[in-house]
Amino acid sequence: MPDPITPVAPLLSEAIIDTNDADTVLVAGVAGKIIKVYQLFIVQADDATLTFKSASTALCGALPMLANGSVFMAYTTAPWFTTADGADFVLSQSSTVQVSGRLYYLQLPTPQG
Repeated sequence: MPDPITPVAPLLSEAIIDTNDADTVLVAGVAGKIIKVYQLFIVQADDATLTFKSASTALCGALPMLANGSVFMAYTTAPWFTTADGADFVLSQSSTVQVSGRLYYLQLPTPQG
């Protein structure tokens, strides 16, 4: 029986480096696959509101952040976010501030059925 804490495949990781006041693709979608985000941390330099999206669909409510604020989503066996089939995993922010961090994810075949 597999360890319930260990993912089925090694997690991929991507740096988060963003200064846009719009949508930024953190992980590009691939047709026939979904993105599952298992761990994430970010720090932002100034006040802004962040939203994580599956393409243009919000995956959470807007997160109002203060200067030097941070978000840490620790690894869990259930993903924090799951995109739609082929959709990009996107970070949207309300103003031009530096956002930095890292995310850990899997890109898996879309479940059938």
